[in-house]
Amino acid sequence: MTDDVDIDKLASRMRNFTGAEIAAVASEAIMLAIRDLVLSGEELDEATISAVRVDMKYFEKAMENVQPMSETELMKYERLTPNAMYR
Repeated sequence: MTDDVDIDKLASRMRNFTGAEIAAVASEAIMLAIRDLVLSGEELDEATISAVRVDMKYFEKAMENVQPMSETELMKYERLTPNAMYR
């Protein structure tokens, strides 16, 4: 990650995200960064790929692509699971 990634800002924007959805945002951000590298036409050797860094713009775009489960959907799971703690 680059220094411009604001973890606190991301956390506040992902308040209603499940763990799986947060993982999906991280994976999507990485894939977007790699996609940009591929489209740049740069040589794709191990050193170039290892140097890929994910900045805030990739996380913001990823959050547009990954939608959190609705509060209603979360409540369904809470009713099904005794002593559930999702928040």
